[in-house]
Amino acid sequence: MKNRMLLVCVFCLLTVLLVVAGEKEKPYMLYLSVGGGIAGQYHEQYSPLALYGPSLRIEGGWAIRNDFFLWNGQLSYNTETLSSSRGMGFEVESEMLGIQTSVVALLPVMPFKTSFGLGVSIDCVGLFTENFYKYEIDVYNALFAFLGPSLFAENKMLDRWTFRLQCSVPLAGIQWSPVWVNGSGGINKTTLIVIPDFLYVDGRLSALLRLSNRTELLCMYTCIIESHKKPFDSRLFNNFLSLGLEIDLGATK
Repeated sequence: MKNRMLLVCVFCLLTVLLVVAGEKEKPYMLYLSVGGGIAGQYHEQYSPLALYGPSLRIEGGWAIRNDFFLWNGQLSYNTETLSSSRGMGFEVESEMLGIQTSVVALLPVMPFKTSFGLGVSIDCVGLFTENFYKYEIDVYNALFAFLGPSLFAENKMLDRWTFRLQCSVPLAGIQWSPVWVNGSGGINKTTLIVIPDFLYVDGRLSALLRLSNRTELLCMYTCIIESHKKPFDSRLFNNFLSLGLEIDLGATK
């Protein structure tokens, strides 16, 4: 856990250094945000059992765009401590590290100052959990790589505000996780997963208030939904509200 937190801090520091060092105009932007929210999980493995609790999210990203395409990416880190909804003393400490990149073609029409884009997104997610029940500790770590379509929309009708929506819904992926056979676990297996074996949705709705020609205050709502049936039926649902800063290193908006 400490190593992953250190990696996130290093990433944030590099982002700030790039912003400070950018003296000339460059065709890209960077952003950094921190927020919190409510997380929930459902595990068929635990009889079944639903859990919920507070969550923290740190996210940083970048984008390169012109009038015809958008190429962006982000690195995010979530950490949460969830408790049993049945009051059974069951607790889950969960961490999620996500990396995503999208290539989106912007459509030539802009009704009501709104840009639309369709493209492809690649999502890589690491899920690290420790489940505590009385004196028992159950560790579950899984890695996922997803590929699917991405939707982008941006509206600039209001003078100092920009509103963005971006959503990715992968159609296929690879899962590397433990398998349980007759109650035994600990053997890792690589599995090709396609709908309906899994569902992963990552959506962001953001509002940006322009503070200067190159700086905007970022207010963002993020929703992550994950569901997979292997090695057991489990679902994850996260909601975050984040505040951050976006620095435009390209042309003046």
